[in-house]
Amino acid sequence: MIVRSLGLAQRLDGMTATRGCWLISGSLFLLSSLAVGFATAQGADPVRLIVTQSLVDGVADLGLLGLYFGGLLRWRGLPGVSSVFLMLTVAVLGVLGFVLAAFWWLADVLHLPTDAVTGGYAAAILLLFMWNVMAVGQLARQALNLSALMGLLVSLGYFILSGVLIAALNLWLWPGQA
Repeated sequence: MIVRSLGLAQRLDGMTATRGCWLISGSLFLLSSLAVGFATAQGADPVRLIVTQSLVDGVADLGLLGLYFGGLLRWRGLPGVSSVFLMLTVAVLGVLGFVLAAFWWLADVLHLPTDAVTGGYAAAILLLFMWNVMAVGQLARQALNLSALMGLLVSLGYFILSGVLIAALNLWLWPGQA
């Protein structure tokens, strides 16, 4: 009960994320970005374009993640928590990215229509998105000492900014592909 009453910030304060941990979580995140890129690619897209877009998207998203959550941690006066919290968030998003890639790949293998009006598939993707928001929201809630609702809103804010950033970046760098 005592451990439960302590927030993630108190448990992580003073801990540091080693270079090895950062290398593993960052690699997992970028590999999941590649997996999503290949799973969602159109048949005629060249491999080089898929790899380039996926890595640019992944690196941009990592930068946004660091700025967004790092800024919130500083604003809340919890800079000691930042390295471990950010490393955990990157790892969680990497794992969840592989789940998304598996959904897309499975839809392709089973020849499911992937348009927005398809009931079951669209519902599964929406549930996965909600799972992502809740997982990151729970991490944010614990690390930032927020209520559950505020943790979800902080998480949703990150996902909205991430979507806008990636869409704008792809339109800017590859206008014919978007």
